[in-house]
Amino acid sequence: MLWNQATIKVMDVRYMKMMLGDELRSYRLPASAFLQPTCGTAMVSLDGTAYQMKPLHVLHGGKGMHMDIVQMEGNFEYYLVFYQAAIPLPCRQEIQQLLERNNPFHIQYGFEPHSPVPLLLRIERMEREWKQSNMLERFHVKTLFYQFVYDLLSQLGMQDDSLKKADLVTQAVWYMNEHYSDTITLESLAKLFGCSPRHLSRLFQDQLGHSPLDYLIRIRMDIAKQLIWTTDATIQEIADGVGYEDRYYFSRLFKKHIGISPNHYKTQSERRFRLNHPLAVSGSSIGASRVQRYIGNELDNHYQYIRKGVLPMNRSWKKPSMAVNLLLMLALLLSACSSAASPSPTKGSSQVPSNSVSAPASSGNGQTAQTGTSRQIVDDRGETVVFSKPAKTILTFPKPLAETAIAIAGDIDRVVGIHPASKSMIAQRVLNKYYPSIKQINSSFTVEGGFVPNIEEVLNIKPDVVFQWNMGKPEYYESMVKAGIQVLTIGWGPWEKEVATIRMLGAALGKEERVEQLLANQDAARTDIEKIVKDIPEEKRVKMLLISAMDGNKISVHGDSNFYHGVPGVKNAAFEEGVSKNTMQVNVEQLLAWNPDMIVIHEAAVGVNPATIYEHPQLKELNAVKNKTVYKLPEFALMSHMASLTWYWYGALAYPDKFSTLKIRDIITEGYKFSYNISLTDEEVNQVLKMDANKDSKDYMSKFIKK
Repeated sequence: MLWNQATIKVMDVRYMKMMLGDELRSYRLPASAFLQPTCGTAMVSLDGTAYQMKPLHVLHGGKGMHMDIVQMEGNFEYYLVFYQAAIPLPCRQEIQQLLERNNPFHIQYGFEPHSPVPLLLRIERMEREWKQSNMLERFHVKTLFYQFVYDLLSQLGMQDDSLKKADLVTQAVWYMNEHYSDTITLESLAKLFGCSPRHLSRLFQDQLGHSPLDYLIRIRMDIAKQLIWTTDATIQEIADGVGYEDRYYFSRLFKKHIGISPNHYKTQSERRFRLNHPLAVSGSSIGASRVQRYIGNELDNHYQYIRKGVLPMNRSWKKPSMAVNLLLMLALLLSACSSAASPSPTKGSSQVPSNSVSAPASSGNGQTAQTGTSRQIVDDRGETVVFSKPAKTILTFPKPLAETAIAIAGDIDRVVGIHPASKSMIAQRVLNKYYPSIKQINSSFTVEGGFVPNIEEVLNIKPDVVFQWNMGKPEYYESMVKAGIQVLTIGWGPWEKEVATIRMLGAALGKEERVEQLLANQDAARTDIEKIVKDIPEEKRVKMLLISAMDGNKISVHGDSNFYHGVPGVKNAAFEEGVSKNTMQVNVEQLLAWNPDMIVIHEAAVGVNPATIYEHPQLKELNAVKNKTVYKLPEFALMSHMASLTWYWYGALAYPDKFSTLKIRDIITEGYKFSYNISLTDEEVNQVLKMDANKDSKDYMSKFIKK
């Protein structure tokens, strides 16, 4: 069923020859592959499972598996066909569940076909035509590949051969052990092994009880311990060798996981070494000794060796000078005093600084409690974070949050980090004119522009608090928490979540009174709008579709039902049809089936405007296209502290008769004045409303132009 649903791309076809005595070790398959020998015998193993391969046998392995080949008899020659398979989205839920449960493109199996010649003839033809490298022959290769798979599945169904699912955790652990000194993120691991980050995290938690990144840290700390014990390398050299440029961040991680600092551990190891080896001499400086490491778990990655030279050579140990000993004793004394004065935080409050004043936290996410100058804040994870004084500097990952922080704080001085996408958006907005220093704020603290932090850069910025998404993704915040950074996570969803976020931000900044002013303003507007739309029957409520990205016929839509359009009585067509994901890619046919009354284009959909939709040849039958009711979101659309402006905007477009007496331009001008204490000009209001982008849409100019 899955082969029938999949889109297949042949990546490469090779004919390989191994002479007697040759070996292939730990070759990671770059894509799923079929192997068929033509002569010779060899032991071929995939992720440790061995198959004795003879001529015309067939072996299949999934992307990321590690292949070893050891010859047994004669020269070993074989064909190798690499391919990629993907299930187009959207797909039926049963297909998605089947793919996650039993992915045939990642299964490993080897068998002896009862009729091997047809398979061999097809694979030989594939290899010949692949060499031609023109489009027609490549197309024929794809046809031959389908025939090869058909013959193989037909024979496999008649034979009793064991199939073995790829163990993604084993593969990922193997990869981390081999590449621990490289930059590894959850996203890069998941991409490497052809699965989603969420699926890989769930597998790690189920099998090992740790997230992938936490397990990577454990591997690195285990190696660092052995290097400290067996070499005379500096802490900086060891930190570099296990993947950390920042020695201080490495030291904090080491102390958290091992219990003492690297310097203290090194002192202990040297003392024990001298006691146990009184006649020991220094190691040879000619060649580097290789350190065995053992990861204590049930996976088959025991006693793997360090892949590359962590240290260029084994330096001889030298007795420390008297000055070094004195400095070391002083450091240990200060460390002991510091430890005695600062008791460890209790479990469940790992981010609470020891010098904070204790106060009982209110229950519920985003709730705060205050005693004197101390504030306890419960974030979206349910973690309690204590502030002994208001934060002077903040760093924001969530895209709309920087503008909210400015509105609460009254200036931009406290914002020391803004997500690069947010910074790019602000640069195009009216606010950029009033806060030109935004362009100087650091935005280089993410991994590849996503939401996984570049922990070294975050540590360099030194914010008092970091605001980050929760989204059920520990990789977004775990590394920062472990590094001792104050982190408040926020959620996405109903209005109550936004209120919690605004209150957290206000409490962290010591601006609770200002927050209550902003929220009271939103509450008054919400009451006003709900009175206006309350009499609209459910069947007459406008169905809207929110497009977040578009590239030709590939269209991404928001599938949630949130407060931005929900308050003014507008329904999300995708959500009404059962799409519950935040974003989902759909095709043109799906849009035509939903046929929304109105289409709204997200600000993040760069280069996509109403004209893009109107001119699309396959969307002309949509009601929203026929009626010219396609709109680009205004600049304020995702700012929760000014959510009322978005509510009025949606209401005016969806129900023009109901909102005809309201002067929306004046409401917008007053909103910016109240939030930022700035007086927008008429041209700036036009910019905020995206008048130019929306000029061809129904009644947009007449509704929002200054009269």
